[in-house]
Amino acid sequence: MIFGFDSTSLSTEDKASLDALAQEFLASGVSRLRVTGYADEHGDREYNLDLSRRRAEAVAQYLVASGIDAGRLYVRGQGIYSNTGESGGTMTAGQAAHGRIVRVDVEVN
Repeated sequence: MIFGFDSTSLSTEDKASLDALAQEFLASGVSRLRVTGYADEHGDREYNLDLSRRRAEAVAQYLVASGIDAGRLYVRGQGIYSNTGESGGTMTAGQAAHGRIVRVDVEVN
């Protein structure tokens, strides 16, 4: 999911993707989902960490409303997104959009 600038709102397309994910998850027997939120480089570190956590929580809350047990979700905010693992520097427009993502990883146990 790619969020708007400074936003935690899910789009109609995001909700459709999450509905499909929830159905697949519930049918699969996979034990856990990891939901990780990110932010772009705008704003201070603490704000971006909080924003990334709120984005991940927005996704998790939608998944719970779709029938997934909250205990099967691991939710975290990662702060500023970086493809290289480095922080700071100038982002391109594409990188900035990637900074407003929430990634959902499937853990198979």
